[in-house]
Amino acid sequence: MAIRMQAATFTTEGLPAGERFAVWREENTRCIIPSYVRTNRANDFHGMLTTLDLGIIQVNLVRYSSIEARRTAKLIRCSDPEQYQLAVVLDGTHGIEQAGRQSLLRPGHAMIYDSSQPFDAFAAHEGTAQLMVAHFPKSLLPLPTAEIDGLLALPLDTTGGTASLAVGCLSRLVTSTDTFRAVDGPRLANVALDLVTVMLSEQLGKPTASANESHRRTLLLRIQNFIETNLADPELTPAMIARSNLISVSYLHRLYREQGQSVAAWTRARRLECCRRDLTDPALAGTPVHAIGRRWGFVRASDFTRVFRTAYGMPPGEFRRLMSEGAT
Repeated sequence: MAIRMQAATFTTEGLPAGERFAVWREENTRCIIPSYVRTNRANDFHGMLTTLDLGIIQVNLVRYSSIEARRTAKLIRCSDPEQYQLAVVLDGTHGIEQAGRQSLLRPGHAMIYDSSQPFDAFAAHEGTAQLMVAHFPKSLLPLPTAEIDGLLALPLDTTGGTASLAVGCLSRLVTSTDTFRAVDGPRLANVALDLVTVMLSEQLGKPTASANESHRRTLLLRIQNFIETNLADPELTPAMIARSNLISVSYLHRLYREQGQSVAAWTRARRLECCRRDLTDPALAGTPVHAIGRRWGFVRASDFTRVFRTAYGMPPGEFRRLMSEGAT
């Protein structure tokens, strides 16, 4: 029997009322994006978070009582996955301020925001607001960053055209995981990201990619899926990556140069992001820092500390303490 895709779901139901918000806030920080979150319903908070991780793209379905969230420059310096988030409003009223723009969004609207820029956001509902959020690396979007910046925090209509297809695909993936085979996850992630790309291209009034560009992008996505699957392997080198994907090492480097980066830097950034996520996970609070580094391919503790400090401005142990304090 084929193994089916699985999504992880966290809910505050069953927790003591006074603990629900604090626990949900920790889970939100770990699974979505670090931010300072508060609520005026701490004694009557209800929340649920479903996470589907497809490697190059992650989709979350989130329900929560009214909240306010702030992502500051300090948090960005500590932790930046360098992602775009496409948020689709399913229920409630949502507001966001980023890049000098303010928008109020209701069901049927979507918005795109940037993990590398500060934002203020809120969600209001008499019951629980609901949002679907897709996360994907900015480097995978074949559109100029300056042009995407022009869409940040603007309401995007999802009721027709390619936007409706993209949202429908993401929604089906996160709500009906058991209808898909696990082995199809990378292909489905590619399809979802292609639809999001076309959706944003339409918003920008840009033509879609040529067949040759599409082939290179599909190959790059396949390679990045392979890297994501093998991040824990310390022998993950450009030569191994090229050999496993039936291309030359020089062509592999060329594909990454076209994205303005190197394959080694991209691999290191993904490993660091996995380490960052684990360092904020309360369930792994007792796991030594060096063990977390080793589980994601950093064999030497000194190397892990050095590259983590370079990326986030502090050693991993200090980062873990800071994020733990920020969640309290």
